[in-house]
Amino acid sequence: MKKLMILIALPFLTFTLASCGSFKELMEKQKAQEADRKMLETYIYPERIEVMKKRLLTALNDKRDLDKAPLIVMNKSMGEMKRDDRIAETLRDQGFEFNGNYYVDDSFDLGFALMQGNLKEKLNDSLFKGTYHILIDQKRRVVVVDGALSYELIETHDQKTQLHVYRLKRLVRGPLKLEVDWWKTLSGQFPFLLNEGAISWEKSRGTYANRDMYAELEIYYLLKS
Repeated sequence: MKKLMILIALPFLTFTLASCGSFKELMEKQKAQEADRKMLETYIYPERIEVMKKRLLTALNDKRDLDKAPLIVMNKSMGEMKRDDRIAETLRDQGFEFNGNYYVDDSFDLGFALMQGNLKEKLNDSLFKGTYHILIDQKRRVVVVDGALSYELIETHDQKTQLHVYRLKRLVRGPLKLEVDWWKTLSGQFPFLLNEGAISWEKSRGTYANRDMYAELEIYYLLKS
C-alpha cells in the first residue's frame, strides 16, 4: 500500500496539510525530524532515572494537552494506522493483565466487561484504573504503559538514562476459559460459556512490540520544552 504522509499532534490525527502551513514548510519539518529520530536511536539523557521518571510522567500528561503536544510528521500507511487504532481501542475497552494484576483505562466500562466475562476471575485480584500505569518501578528500570505504548527507562552504568518507547503490534491473550452458568443450568438452557482470556501485556510486549521512533521523538520534544 502506498505510504501517506500524515501530520500528527498526539493524541489527535489530522489529515490535511493546511494545519502545517505550506508543503515546503512540511518538508523542512520532516527533514529536521528525521535527523532528530536518527539521533535518538542511541541518545542517552543526562539525568538519573528517578529524575527522568518524574519528567516522563509530566510529559505523558502534557501530550494530552493540544497546546503542548508537538507536531510530528509521520510516514504511515492507512493500514498501519487502522491496526494501531484497533489495538489501542481494544486495550482501552478491555484492559490487560500483568504480574497478577489487571490494568484498565480511565474510560473503562467495568459493567460491560463483567457482562462479557472478561473480569470474573479477576474480581478478587488487584484492579488498577488510570490514564497510564507504572508496571515496573525498580532502581535501574522503570516501565510506564500508556495504551499500546510502553516507555522504558534504563539507568546506564554512569548514572544517566536511556528512554526507549515500544508499540504493541499484536495482542496475546491467555487461554480460553470454559465456565458454567448455573442459572442457565437450572432453567434448562445450555450451561457452558466460552470466554476469551485476558490480554497479557508481558506476552504481547515480548513477542509483538517494535520500537516506535515517532513516539520517542514526541516525548523527546516534550521533555525539551
